[in-house]
Amino acid sequence: MKKLLLQSLLSCFFILFISGLAFSANEYFRSVATGNWNSIATWEMSTNSGGTWIAATKTPNDSSGVITVRSPNTVTVTANVNADQLTVNSGGTISINSGITLSILNGSGEDLYLASGGFISGLGTLKSLGTSTIMDIRGSTGFTAAFKVSSGTTSVYDATVSPAVFNGAITVDAGATLSVVNGGYTIQANGNVTNGGKITSGSGGIFLMNGPSLVNNDTIRPANLNFNSATSLSGTGAYTSADINILGTGNVSLSNNVTFSHSSVFTINNGG
Repeated sequence: MKKLLLQSLLSCFFILFISGLAFSANEYFRSVATGNWNSIATWEMSTNSGGTWIAATKTPNDSSGVITVRSPNTVTVTANVNADQLTVNSGGTISINSGITLSILNGSGEDLYLASGGFISGLGTLKSLGTSTIMDIRGSTGFTAAFKVSSGTTSVYDATVSPAVFNGAITVDAGATLSVVNGGYTIQANGNVTNGGKITSGSGGIFLMNGPSLVNNDTIRPANLNFNSATSLSGTGAYTSADINILGTGNVSLSNNVTFSHSSVFTINNGG
């Protein structure tokens, strides 16, 4: 009886051990069809860093390895999910349903890469959190979903040195920071911006406000703060950039008292 029990225990251990080898954490995932994020039919996975691919037996999350949405697939997020090392290729789309959040967590390397020609869309929200989240956002039309910086610091750039463009609303929560990566990069906000934390940059960084409303209740201090659209400013926060510029098509209106505490220049360009 004891021998039979021991054999059974060893068999269970062996099965669990083999299963752990075959389906451990950090599998790579890539889309193979248009479908929902939480459907295994949307994905295939690799247990050897992309060397070979098999049908997915689960769906990706922040404990997975690299996650890639490929062309021409549209992956729809229908339930809240966390991700890291997420890539959206040109021709690929992530669509986030209304009331749903796709959270990007801080991990190794870049945490989100949106290729030019790729899309993050829908009525839901892409949220970043973590001590040092990095996002490479390329192209001018791809990011149309709402974007929220929930905690820690999220650093954003377009590695081609074009502006990293957000066409949806941007929200920075209290205690969080949205930062333009050091090296002369630009974040361009084409939608409404609500800042409850900090918007900042490295040396030479630009935050280009190109949307209709900016509510600032803490601190906006990129090296360069530029306005280039009809924008209403409100809130009780500080503007402490080195250079503040109203560009040629900028038309800034104040909804309440605002103090600009620039350390270098405040410029209203011709036409602004």
